[in-house]
Amino acid sequence: HTALLSFKLSTNDPINALANWNSSTSFCNWNGVLCSRRRQRVVALDLAAMSLEGTVSPYLANLSFLQALNLSSNLFHGTPPIELAQLPRLRILHLSANNLDGAIPQSLCLCRSLQQLSLSRNQFEGAIDACFGSLPDLEYLSLRSNNLVGSTIPPSLANLSKLDTLDLSGNGLVGNRPGEFGSMPRLRRINLSFNNLTGMLPPSMFNISTLQILN
Repeated sequence: HTALLSFKLSTNDPINALANWNSSTSFCNWNGVLCSRRRQRVVALDLAAMSLEGTVSPYLANLSFLQALNLSSNLFHGTPPIELAQLPRLRILHLSANNLDGAIPQSLCLCRSLQQLSLSRNQFEGAIDACFGSLPDLEYLSLRSNNLVGSTIPPSLANLSKLDTLDLSGNGLVGNRPGEFGSMPRLRRINLSFNNLTGMLPPSMFNISTLQILN
């Protein structure tokens, strides 16, 4: 409850999307909030497309039972707070279509339960850290349409044995397409278009029996 109110106070809400976030209503009935049935813990926060502005509040890290956070299609800027790494149960993190910038935080690699990570359509710069290949349960990774110009694709992403979808399109990535991707057992969709990758497709890419879309 306190963490949610702190988030509200640190966020500009021009269309009053969070108008019912007040003491007259149970926080489990607030817009975008989903609680567990038994213990009334906040397990999901879906505030997509609410015209919210500001930086992503570190107070969200106090929602220790949070499993899903969706802040997509708002006007958040700056870098996601390193405190998000303190959410051990976080499985879904969608921050796409904002104005987030700077380097993609390495701290997100500490969210070991992540299954979906979408940071697409922002202004992130720099490299894709190899540590993202160490997320054991990751099924969906989208970094498309950022400014990762000059970065290479870390071969460590091939360690994501549960990955279903990988979208790195529209980033100005350089170097070769990793041949290691041919060993990914569940990969169905891969999009590397609109980059500056060189060389031929590695033959191993055609060994992915699950692959449905290669762009």
